[in-house]
Amino acid sequence: MLKIITPTGGRPNALNNLNHYLTNQTDQGFEWIVLNDCDSDGPVPSRCDKMIFPDWKWTGENTQAKSMLRLLQEVNENDQVLICEDDDFYHKNYVFKMRTQLSSDDLIGIKNPIYYNVKNNTYKIFKSNHHSSLCSTGIKGKMIHALKRICSECKTNLDSALWRHGGTLFDSKYCVGIKGMDGRKGIGVGHSMTGNPDPKRVYLKSLLGENEKRY
Repeated sequence: MLKIITPTGGRPNALNNLNHYLTNQTDQGFEWIVLNDCDSDGPVPSRCDKMIFPDWKWTGENTQAKSMLRLLQEVNENDQVLICEDDDFYHKNYVFKMRTQLSSDDLIGIKNPIYYNVKNNTYKIFKSNHHSSLCSTGIKGKMIHALKRICSECKTNLDSALWRHGGTLFDSKYCVGIKGMDGRKGIGVGHSMTGNPDPKRVYLKSLLGENEKRY
């Protein structure tokens, strides 16, 4: 089975956007599992198959490793897994593309990621040919076990640690890192970035189409 796992924390607007993107995927053959380690302030998303409220509450620390490890308890060795974060854009063919890639590789991801900050309307295209952000990573088989081990040992840089195992990277604009949204802040570099100016959001519209209006 293909499972999409999402760690979040009290971010109803961001989670609503991800619900929209997943509801509109051309490939609907997946289970979506969400972990929210803050007090809930919104309804469970309509496409969500399982919502987990763990036995801890976020108090400002980095809980990425703890949240990912709990989500991976919902996964077995025969599953395929995509990690989708709530503050990112996913093209309607994203799941299909990633599932196709996972059919022949245990670790896949998108290189040269695009980050867009909707607070200041700037963007950056990062030159990264060595690893993918977790938000655009897929795993199966031995890489599921590898990520579980990394999460149990690491508190930061989970993506870099995972990609030291080697995997397959490909270019795609099917995932765009959206930064600057309201609510709990992420830990990635893009959240405080100032990049190439896009005052009229022409570039953002070229990436997101009508979904640009969601921001």
